Amino acid sequence: MSTEGQTPFRMKLLCGGNIAKNIGYYFYFYTDEAGEVAGIEDAYIHFNNIGGAEFDILVGQFQVADPMFKRELRLTYEDYEIYRIKPGSSRTNLTYNRGIMATYALPTKTDLIFEVVNGSGIGPADENNGSFDDDNNKNLFARIKQTIPFGSIGMFAYTGKEDELEDDPLTFNGECNDFLLMGPDINLGIDQIELNAQYVRRTDSNPNFAAGFDDDQLTEGFIGEVILNPFPEKSHLLGVLLYNKISSDLPGLEYETFTASVSYMLRTNMRILCELTQDMENEETLFTIGTTAGF
Repeated sequence: MSTEGQTPFRMKLLCGGNIAKNIGYYFYFYTDEAGEVAGIEDAYIHFNNIGGAEFDILVGQFQVADPMFKRELRLTYEDYEIYRIKPGSSRTNLTYNRGIMATYALPTKTDLIFEVVNGSGIGPADENNGSFDDDNNKNLFARIKQTIPFGSIGMFAYTGKEDELEDDPLTFNGECNDFLLMGPDINLGIDQIELNAQYVRRTDSNPNFAAGFDDDQLTEGFIGEVILNPFPEKSHLLGVLLYNKISSDLPGLEYETFTASVSYMLRTNMRILCELTQDMENEETLFTIGTTAGF
C-alpha cells in the first residue's frame, strides 16, 4: 500500500461571456495538471440561433464526446475510460480536437449534431509548416438524440482515416488506419436518481500501421453511471456509482473498474470528494479524498 499527497492536482483559469448578440466564447487555461502546465483545452466561439432557428455552430477546441456525456462535468475522479483510449499507435480518441460542431434541434425534441475535426488532438503546430493537422484527412462525427419521458436516448458514429507519421524513416511503412466508433447511449432520471449508460464499439483497420496488415481490430467499451441525490434542490450530499469496462483484440487495453464516490457540498462552489475504485484487472484498490473548488 502507498499514500501520496497530490494537491493541487488540477488548477484552471476560466473565462467566458458574450461577444455580441447570440455570439459567445469560452476557454480555460490549465495552469497545473498533474504537476505540469497543460495549456489551453476547451477554447471556442459559439454562434447561437443562426437565422432565428434552433441552429448553433461552435468553432475551436472541444471534446468530440461533448454532445454525449461531458467528461469535464463528471463528479468522479475516475474517468470515462473508453473516451480516452487509443488502440495501438492510433492518435484518435473521443477527447479534445480542433474543428467545427453544428447542432440543430427539431420540433420533435430531436437533436442532430455533426462535427468535422482534424483528428490530431490539440498539440502544438508543426515546427516546419505551422500546421495543426498532422495529415490531410478529417474525421466526421454524427449524433442523434431523442428526448423521451424522464430522459433521452441517442446514437453516435465517429469515423475517419489517419496516415502513419514519418517519425523514423527506417520503420516507416506508409500505411494508414481507418477507424469507426459507434454506439448507443441512454439517460434516465427522476428527482432522486439519474442513470447514464453508453456502449462504444470501435474497429481499427491497422492501428499499429503495420505493412500488409488487413485484419480489423475490435475494441469495445461500456460506461454505466448512477447519480444519487437524496434531497433534490437542497441536498448537500451526492453519491455516484460508476462502472468502466473495456475489452480489445489488442493487448494491454483490458480495463474494468467499479467506483463508489460521495461528494458533500460545503458551498455551491466547493465540495469534498471521497471515492473508492476497485481495479478488477490489476486487483488494486484506489482510495481518493480531496476537495474541488471554484472562485
